[in-house]
Amino acid sequence: MGNGRNMKDASLIKSVALPDGAAAVVTDGIDTMNGPNGDFVAPMECIITAPALAVVELANGETIIYDIQDDANSGFTLARNVVPSVLTQTGAGGAGAAAATKRVALPSDVQRYVRLKATNSDTLDASGEDAIFEVVW
Repeated sequence: MGNGRNMKDASLIKSVALPDGAAAVVTDGIDTMNGPNGDFVAPMECIITAPALAVVELANGETIIYDIQDDANSGFTLARNVVPSVLTQTGAGGAGAAAATKRVALPSDVQRYVRLKATNSDTLDASGEDAIFEVVW
């Protein structure tokens, strides 16, 4: 049996429609239960799934950049990019961007709540597609 973290819980999966135009969107937060003293309960990983985008959703040379943010409170009033630019989709070849998945470990100093932020550099509407953010252990 491998050592991969593959245990899933439906409450630890969030999705968000991608931005309509040059903007950013975020998923709802996920509670890691990590305490204020860094007493990380369990090793966790995040899986980011970015959808395939047509050229009418992401033009050549334009990008959607995905960051994992964290905060000590669920309102994300002091959100920081704990894993910045974890995944980037770039429109190319008149075909948009291919679907992509990225799996990353959360750092040991991650704050209690995490979420995914997607920032679109393009003025086109990608809101018909959803990004998925999940935590596995």
